[in-house]
Amino acid sequence: ELFQQLLARGLVRDTQDSSSELPADSGVKVNVIQLILANACNFGCTYCFEGIQGKELSVEQEVAKIDLSRLKSREEIKVDLNNSMYASRERLQHQYDPKNRHMKPEDAIRYVKDALAVSVASGATGAMVQFFGGEPFLNWKAIDAVLEEFGRGEKHGIRIDYSTVTNGSLLTEAIAAKLAKYEVGVCVSFDSPTSPSRPLKNGDDSTPVVMQGLRLLQKHRNRVAINAALTSATWEEFNNSIVDLAVEVDAGEIGVVVDFDPTFYARFGTANIVE
Repeated sequence: ELFQQLLARGLVRDTQDSSSELPADSGVKVNVIQLILANACNFGCTYCFEGIQGKELSVEQEVAKIDLSRLKSREEIKVDLNNSMYASRERLQHQYDPKNRHMKPEDAIRYVKDALAVSVASGATGAMVQFFGGEPFLNWKAIDAVLEEFGRGEKHGIRIDYSTVTNGSLLTEAIAAKLAKYEVGVCVSFDSPTSPSRPLKNGDDSTPVVMQGLRLLQKHRNRVAINAALTSATWEEFNNSIVDLAVEVDAGEIGVVVDFDPTFYARFGTANIVE
């Protein structure tokens, strides 16, 4: 049913059906290609919508019981399991299917190649390839394969830019250098130097490893943005320290993702949130 909906809207096409080819001048320019490279993550963020309390759920044990019993206490709830687009049985079954944890490098190349063909046919002169997750650098092989295969688009008739959103904990000297080579914009999710809301899966503080990653990006002069979540869980630690950090690591931009939960606005007030 989902595929039929996408097909009807022209968002996908049947490669076996010549009549479904995208016209050269359709008026629609496809210029953003997002690859969900991994459904896994090495963090246990308390407010994350990809898992419940940062815990990855077993299809066999958890998907069949979308309720509150998996939590230690109801007071810990950060995601409303009874009223969440992210907690549907179908989504969890797909997300936690063992066969759907990582995108194969050859598949990533094929997806980008097909999408670029659509972009070129639609008249786009440039495209943005986004590496996303989960934590995308759990699948560095796929990122590396795409960068090496397509470069900046010189051989593909279109300018290609790249960006990624990461927790910054898995960056190495070699990865930072490769990202700099292809001018990949790196958005590092980091709420505050003192926030306890983004621990590693084992419960340890993630700040030291994230700072190490930010220093590597700074060393290789990568384009860096910091993305901070403003939620009930991060409210107390959300202050000017994130600005000081951005200056310290040469981040050129700070983004703020505001909580979607209506109770957040009721609790803190729109005026206070904006201020």
